[in-house]
Amino acid sequence: MKKFLLIAIWLLPISFIFADEKMDRVLAINKTYAENKHYFENANNRNLITILADYLTTNSGQTQRTARYYFERKQTMPQLKMIKESFNVGQRNFYREYLYDKNGELIFFYTQFDQRSSPLTTEHRCYYQNHRAIHSELSKGINPDSYCTDYLKEAVRQNQLFQQYMNLQKKIE
Repeated sequence: MKKFLLIAIWLLPISFIFADEKMDRVLAINKTYAENKHYFENANNRNLITILADYLTTNSGQTQRTARYYFERKQTMPQLKMIKESFNVGQRNFYREYLYDKNGELIFFYTQFDQRSSPLTTEHRCYYQNHRAIHSELSKGINPDSYCTDYLKEAVRQNQLFQQYMNLQKKIE
């Protein structure tokens, strides 16, 4: 019993070190997010692609979707930096943001949406490092691992769609 207690006491400071590293990473991502958001809100529209779509969906009616892809040019290839997406499903409104690092990897995901049965909105945040969720701020009752992993997959898909679009534009030119 004493051995177990000694090992537990020895490991306790190590767990705090890892927690501090995660929170340092979260703070660094928040800083990157603020810098990117400010830059793209104040930059010209040369590094922005906006896609608008209006369509009807079964049981939900008119749906409008706006996706804004913010990117930087690295040599000749554009690199996705941020996506801002808003859409509705019936009367419910959704908003999402994806933030990518300099290597094109997702580092942050944010979503805000209307609740079904109340006038309140819900916000979720997922922070990533090396293709894994390292921190999340989610509503109670939501499994952060599966929720954040699903959006990590969606972010990869979004980045692939962006690259395909840019390659198509290059062929047209």
